[in-house]
Amino acid sequence: ELASPVTRSPLWPTDVRDADGRIIVASDAHGADSTDATLATAQVPLAGWTVVVHHEGGRPGSPGHLLRTLAWLGPLLVLLSLLLAWGVGRSVRVPLAVLTREAERLAGGDLSTPIPAMGDDEIGRLARAFEDMRLALAASIDEVSRANAVLEARVRARTEELERLNQELQERERIRQRLLRKVMTAQEEERLRLSRELHDEACQTMTALGLRLEAALAEVPPGSRAAEAVAAARDLARRSLDELNRMMHDLRPSALDDLGFVAALRWYADRHLTQSGVDVRFEVTPLPERLPAEIETAVFRAVQECFTNIRRHARAEKVLVQIAFEDGTLAIDVEDDGVGFDPASVAPAPGNPRGLGLLGLRERIELVGGRIQIESAPGRGTLVAIRVPIPEAPHA
Repeated sequence: ELASPVTRSPLWPTDVRDADGRIIVASDAHGADSTDATLATAQVPLAGWTVVVHHEGGRPGSPGHLLRTLAWLGPLLVLLSLLLAWGVGRSVRVPLAVLTREAERLAGGDLSTPIPAMGDDEIGRLARAFEDMRLALAASIDEVSRANAVLEARVRARTEELERLNQELQERERIRQRLLRKVMTAQEEERLRLSRELHDEACQTMTALGLRLEAALAEVPPGSRAAEAVAAARDLARRSLDELNRMMHDLRPSALDDLGFVAALRWYADRHLTQSGVDVRFEVTPLPERLPAEIETAVFRAVQECFTNIRRHARAEKVLVQIAFEDGTLAIDVEDDGVGFDPASVAPAPGNPRGLGLLGLRERIELVGGRIQIESAPGRGTLVAIRVPIPEAPHA
């Protein structure tokens, strides 16, 4: 009974020895050999015995055996774990790489190829979600493409219609400009004809009348009522002759045909502005000897309209006229210090006769390919800027 617990010692070799060191009982039938190391000892009270526990590293189940087993089993387990981790990682990485590639393809706009099935796990469900998204995007893009095709067809039809209408409008504008050019040319020709008729007929008639009245005045007694009547008639004939000359030159200044538009403008400004008390100053840089007659006439009539407006409406004291020719463009600026006006208030409108003079001025300049800009404000004077490109003269 006392040896029973020893013989059932499970793990380490154990024996009980008497006071002389003899083995009374051992857990191993062969007892501890000389290679066994004493692990622990304990005295049995009242018996003088000693319980000795040995450390034996070679027996199965012993710590040494267990350590040796773990020595080769541990690396094997680590290797198996690494293999398992690699397999699990690859089983996740490969499908994710496929999904990444498919997602990049979808992002690049390729929606024609279906996304492959990848099982029923989370990655498989993600793949099915990508496939549903691909189908939805493809359907949406098809719908947008159809809508774009319909819209493009409508835009193309509307563009063609607008181009046709624009061509018709441009053709009408060209016809209008040709007619307007003919009208203005006819006006200038009529002005020239009337000026010549006034010079050849009315002026000569008035001159002859004045001479006859001078002769009649010499035949009547000086100081008589008849002399006074004849003298009054003579003075009236002289004033009528002066008025006819003024009308004749206003219709078509001879300086415009003989000396050019600058000389004609100086004459007109002196006759209509300077004599009215307006200080007119010209600043003229060197110009070509003569410009095309059509341009000279258009520019003269435009500036003439400016002078007329200044005399009638501006109440100006000073007027500056700057004329320059640079880079093939004739530049004319007419500036006054008058009361000014709001350009929007004289915009032509149906039933509103105001602004027709400015409209005619603008049309004359545009007919010769130029442009005009008017800057004004109440109390700040007016600036009219005219720019006309001058075509190069053809080489001989």
